[in-house]
Amino acid sequence: METVLQAAVNKRPLQYSEFPIFQTRLRQLRHYMDQQRPRGFRQLWRDRRDTLSYYTFWGVIIFGCASVVLALLGLGVGVAQTVAAFESLKSPSFMGSS
Repeated sequence: METVLQAAVNKRPLQYSEFPIFQTRLRQLRHYMDQQRPRGFRQLWRDRRDTLSYYTFWGVIIFGCASVVLALLGLGVGVAQTVAAFESLKSPSFMGSS
């Protein structure tokens, strides 16, 4: 028990062999926990076990949102240009009158 307390204080990992009675069960639990995937946004926010998946997910979210924002801005500019073009067709200076 002393080594477990020292390991906790020193923040060093424990070996399965330090728990001879529970060694098999600890291995099973570790395997089960490693196989679990985050459920929900909160768990996904905090889950950093698989860094490749974590950064891939957030990269897709950031670039996806940026793409949607830029597309909406482009749509707004296109609408503004169309309105300006139709307004210039209605102006008397376009028809040749002074």
